[in-house]
Amino acid sequence: MNDDVKSPQQAVNSGTVEKNIAPESDSVQNVSHGNHEDGATIATPSPENSGKPQEPHPVSRRDLVSSIPKVALGSWLAMEGDQGLAFSNMMLFKKKKTAQPPTEIYGIWGFGWNIFGQLGVGSTTNRSSPVQVGNLTSWAELAGGRGHTLGRRTDGTLWAFGANSYGQLGMGDISSRNSPVQVGNLSSWAEVAAGDNHTLGRRTDWTLWAFGRNQYGQLAVVDTANRSSPVQVGNLSSWAELAVGSNHTLCRRTDGTLWAFGANAYGQLGVGSRTDRSSPVQVGNLSSWTEVAAGASYTHGRRTDGTLWAFGYNT
Repeated sequence: MNDDVKSPQQAVNSGTVEKNIAPESDSVQNVSHGNHEDGATIATPSPENSGKPQEPHPVSRRDLVSSIPKVALGSWLAMEGDQGLAFSNMMLFKKKKTAQPPTEIYGIWGFGWNIFGQLGVGSTTNRSSPVQVGNLTSWAELAGGRGHTLGRRTDGTLWAFGANSYGQLGMGDISSRNSPVQVGNLSSWAEVAAGDNHTLGRRTDWTLWAFGRNQYGQLAVVDTANRSSPVQVGNLSSWAELAVGSNHTLCRRTDGTLWAFGANAYGQLGVGSRTDRSSPVQVGNLSSWTEVAAGASYTHGRRTDGTLWAFGYNT
């Protein structure tokens, strides 16, 4: 029996919920584990994908994040959402240093699987212990996809590194990068979020921009062609919050309405159907949404009355 939910339903406590998240139409790749020469246990592509490195497709990258214990040791800040991300044993953190007087210095550190350069340390060598990404201490936000990473600095600039076969780094090409490269030359980025192979960003003028893979319309630029440079989503300047799943996107506007686009095979857009959408479609007609979060193929939203609502993959 298929228990996927196509429209928002209030979440209730009904016992243990299994978190078996399937991808969209892509098949789940079998992943084998081996020991790297530096002693780290790494994930390697399965035999059928041998040859050219394949971009990874975990069953649920975001469930990996949520299953990792919160970190609050020494100078490490607690891992929260995409500010600490995990895939194939790869994590990034912001670090807090104290001095007299106390100061906060936001560097980022990476370790784990690095075949696409997603650690940003200038190579594609896997790392089994934390390595600082450059020597800057001005990182404000991180977002990570399957094999690509975005970092926003305190000056409002946006930087990217890692896999780029769909243009998900926003560089205008499809070449991977193993160290941070600036996305354009603007210093007005206020928020960034990453799906498996696509990226969404909000600027300080409340406009929404997208780039990367667009097979399911997850960039909301009307068609399904990939984009390798940031493209504006519509012409509105009222976007307040982003939430990105594997191949779908939810956005909350300043008026409290919720909008969705992209893959919808499991009803994860909450629009009462399972048809993919290549432009923003409103979720219901309420203007009382205060927060939204997206899993691989499911979505949760919180309303002003404190209730929690859910839709999408639920098997």
